[in-house]
Amino acid sequence: MKAKDDTNIAGILEDLNLKILEYQTKALSSNSRQTLEEYLRANGIDVIDNEDGTLSATYNGINFIIDKTTYLTEVDNRPKFEVAVSEPDSNKKVTITVTISNASQYSTIDSIKLTNANNNVVVGEKTDGKSTATFEVDANGDYKAEVKATKGGTQSTGTKIAQVNNITVAFATTKGTIDIVWLKGTGKTVTSDPNEPNLYTGTKALKPVYWASSTEGEISGTATTDVVEIKSENAKYKAKNWHNYSANKWANATNTDGSYFVWIPRFAYRIIYWDNNYKNVVGYYDGRGMVNVKGEVIKKTIDGKEESMTLDPGVDTVTKDGIQYIVHPAFDNSVNNGGWSKKISGFWVAKYEMSREDYDANLETTDKWKPHGTANDGGGNNSIVANSIRAVSKPNVTSWRGIQIKNCYANSYGYDRAKESHLMKNSEWGAVAYLTHSKYGRNGTEVSVNQCTGYITGAGRGTGDGDIYNSTYDVDSTTGLPSANQQYNGSIGMLSSSTGNINGVYDLSGGAWEYTAAFNGASTHNNLTSNGWTALSSDKTSTPYATAYSNGTGTKSGVLIYKVGKVGDATKEVYNGSGANNWLGVYSNFVSSDTPFFQRGGFYGNGSNAGVFYSYGNGGGAYNYGSFRVVLGQ
Repeated sequence: MKAKDDTNIAGILEDLNLKILEYQTKALSSNSRQTLEEYLRANGIDVIDNEDGTLSATYNGINFIIDKTTYLTEVDNRPKFEVAVSEPDSNKKVTITVTISNASQYSTIDSIKLTNANNNVVVGEKTDGKSTATFEVDANGDYKAEVKATKGGTQSTGTKIAQVNNITVAFATTKGTIDIVWLKGTGKTVTSDPNEPNLYTGTKALKPVYWASSTEGEISGTATTDVVEIKSENAKYKAKNWHNYSANKWANATNTDGSYFVWIPRFAYRIIYWDNNYKNVVGYYDGRGMVNVKGEVIKKTIDGKEESMTLDPGVDTVTKDGIQYIVHPAFDNSVNNGGWSKKISGFWVAKYEMSREDYDANLETTDKWKPHGTANDGGGNNSIVANSIRAVSKPNVTSWRGIQIKNCYANSYGYDRAKESHLMKNSEWGAVAYLTHSKYGRNGTEVSVNQCTGYITGAGRGTGDGDIYNSTYDVDSTTGLPSANQQYNGSIGMLSSSTGNINGVYDLSGGAWEYTAAFNGASTHNNLTSNGWTALSSDKTSTPYATAYSNGTGTKSGVLIYKVGKVGDATKEVYNGSGANNWLGVYSNFVSSDTPFFQRGGFYGNGSNAGVFYSYGNGGGAYNYGSFRVVLGQ
């Protein structure tokens, strides 16, 4: 009997595949804009978009899953179930009930599990084989129900998100976490793995670099402390060691000048706001905008007028498991929001603040370039000069400071035009900051401050008892470098990276603060012109390389950020809600009429007020505590 059933199912599947092939043929020949979902419905087939890159289709009584990208179709054996949420009882506890509707189709119901999707804590798991399970929770948030059932010796899994939003809490934005989903290619399909890094091609391609234990064998490179650095395209090690974002191991590569870069893959995100104990979710910043736990859009009084905190125009969204995520603008094609003229799969960010190197023909080495040193603020207000001055991203050197924003922009743009090099945009800073704060980075742990007074790139905090900043700091009087454990590859130094290990991005907190390619287009102050910005964007509007903000007032902090800031740039979404601080107690100022440029990250002198969410308005001049960073596009 089973063989006959399998034969019937195979025939139905073949018939469905023929209809999908018909769609592909017609779509190519007629340049039709009709979607596969629309085509199948027009042919009498029940279809549901799962909003995860797949369609669920019911054809001749059989359920199928169709991949919208590859058109791969297979029988859908996932359990079908519903999740019901009760009203709170007198103790503010809620019951979540999971009921399997097609339990009779399975030989066994293996398990029904409930997990708090906001903090990945398992609420409970029932393995009694029953088709209904109940769980009790006492906090708002998203809960993932997961059902596993076996049929014909094969186990299938089904998942569904239920939202508990009926426990009374007060909305606030003082604490939060970042929830990230990877996006496939340049589209909106949610995927389990990040996009592979773009190494470019030819003789100027980037070279993968990774760090491995010296006990692994068959590796060579330059020893650091307890690891070996490997720059190689050897597939044997590249596949195994190069990157694993789930293990906080971001992809690194070096450019032809020896500069280090880190790959930031395309993602969508949402902000989850919590109460002070990180127990109850109190709201979100997601595809709906800023909303309370019930999904109602928050209103803020700005300049005496009540404004709804809806999502910025031009920002794209994607839905997974019924949850709306924001496609981060740094990867999208909305120039006004910090994007490009096209959608991209990711970008490369300089691993360290930029430093300057000078060419010296008298050096008795193959490489004639040498670090500029501490003179003239590590670089000064100079431009790149062919065969004389260059900017690099390397550890254990003095960052390039004392430079106007116009030269930060020009030096970044001219760094490597073949790879779309440019001064890091505010949107890109925000993307790195959000990935850092997510489970793929520090997972909410604050990045330690680079507190080296000599602005040494990749350095860590002091040696006292503080978690991120200390009153003492050791610097070698001869070399000018921090102690070994405070350097980029030391046990303390690595805590200043975005991952807490050697694979991350450094100098995001402390060191020097960094100019970003963002400006106040509403400013008429001479700071905007005297520092050269009008030559770069004469009509004061956004370009793919610089983002225009708008603030015609002298106000530099407070709730006006909700009008001045942009989605994804790690300003208004992470604002505490009052005063002049963002999450983790760092400064939260922004561009104004007389300070038309953004500086990010803070410098070593800001102490614990520095951080990845730090933002401040600046006049754009050459300061001995301000630097910059290069990003490579696509």
